[in-house]
Amino acid sequence: MGYLDLSSNKLSGDIPVEIGKLSNLIKLILKDNKLSGEVPAGIGGLFELESLDLSINMLGGPIPNQIGDCWKLQSLSLRKNCLNETIPYQIDLEYLNIPNNNLNGSVPPSLGSMLSLISINLSDNNLEGPLPEGKIFRSATLGAFSNNKDLCAEIQGLRPCNAVVIKKGGGNKKSKILIVIVASIVGAFSISFAFVGIFVFIQKKHSRNMSKVESTSKIENPFSIWHFNGNAVYEDIHEASNNFDDMYCIGIGASAKVYKVEIPGAQVLAVKKLNSQAEGIGTDNIKSFSNEGSLANMLSRAKAMELHWATRIQVVKVVAYALSNMHHDCLPLIIHRDISSKNVLISSDLEACISNFGTARFLKPDSSNWTTIAGTYGYLAPELAYTMAMSEKCDVYSFGVLVLEVLIGKHPAKLITDLHSPVGTNIHLKDVLDDRLSPPTSQDC
Repeated sequence: MGYLDLSSNKLSGDIPVEIGKLSNLIKLILKDNKLSGEVPAGIGGLFELESLDLSINMLGGPIPNQIGDCWKLQSLSLRKNCLNETIPYQIDLEYLNIPNNNLNGSVPPSLGSMLSLISINLSDNNLEGPLPEGKIFRSATLGAFSNNKDLCAEIQGLRPCNAVVIKKGGGNKKSKILIVIVASIVGAFSISFAFVGIFVFIQKKHSRNMSKVESTSKIENPFSIWHFNGNAVYEDIHEASNNFDDMYCIGIGASAKVYKVEIPGAQVLAVKKLNSQAEGIGTDNIKSFSNEGSLANMLSRAKAMELHWATRIQVVKVVAYALSNMHHDCLPLIIHRDISSKNVLISSDLEACISNFGTARFLKPDSSNWTTIAGTYGYLAPELAYTMAMSEKCDVYSFGVLVLEVLIGKHPAKLITDLHSPVGTNIHLKDVLDDRLSPPTSQDC
């Protein structure tokens, strides 16, 4: 069972704990009923769950931390219940809708650093304290946080976190003078700390500049495991690309842009920045820049003449070895899901490597491994379209298409159609090989 929708059925009583055994469940909707009791912790065992909606019920108790174990969960809606205690920091999703409850405490800072979060509603609870830093909180409106106990943030309608709350009544002249004195002392300390902070900042900046000069002269590769400094390299990348200016952009995909960046003490880099994640080191995928581009680019240009048969065989071997490693030597094994000539990069010395693991997934042996269609049309395994179940065989089919493309010099769409034709057709290999090269010899192998 992949989908279970029992909304608006006047169901009552507790949610059965056995629901945690529906391991293939993708969407669970029980909204608008009369369910009571607590949210069962066993829901955390639904590893395939992508959407959970328990809104408009009478559920109480805490939101179980085990929901964070649903690593595929994208949407969580628990509005209009009687849930209490704090918001679990373990959750990681895209849509969080939990208004009209009795949740208390502060908003966990982990929500601010959750790059996947694109919608949030925490209104009508008993939350207090500062809202976390993060894009979702800076762009949200007051309605998402209204009617709470005492939330503060730089959002119009909420009090600033540095504001002093003074209760009305009972004041006198002495208390007012005391407030002025305390404020003056705090102000003096703030100015002193500011000067100290500026001095420390200048010293650190000077020290870092000196270390960069030393590292440039002494370290041949800043990505060496012994010398790697992630923060420094990340800042260098931002500086070298002028904060990812479009003039350095060398490619645009559906979910990312690729920038060509050259930093001191390193080779030229290709930096992939995901569009859906605006900030953070996790948004950038760094690879050595391949001067020749992708295998698809080389096969479609005159440079295909440089890909002699021996080189093409080596490209096929590299891809086969990489897939064998992912499918047999990793635990759990990894499915790439988008093996194509566009995702095989060729370096200036004609070495190949697989790129673009944005659609890759771990394959779980005790799971159905249902998935949405991902990959490049023309390379997708036909069975994926009707089973929606991924396996290493999907990569193997794509690899077969890639091998044919390397042999004939272009995507083998017509050849694949002819091979599957019910009419018997004899196709000789020599008739379909890339005619831009002379026929291969035994020395090429």
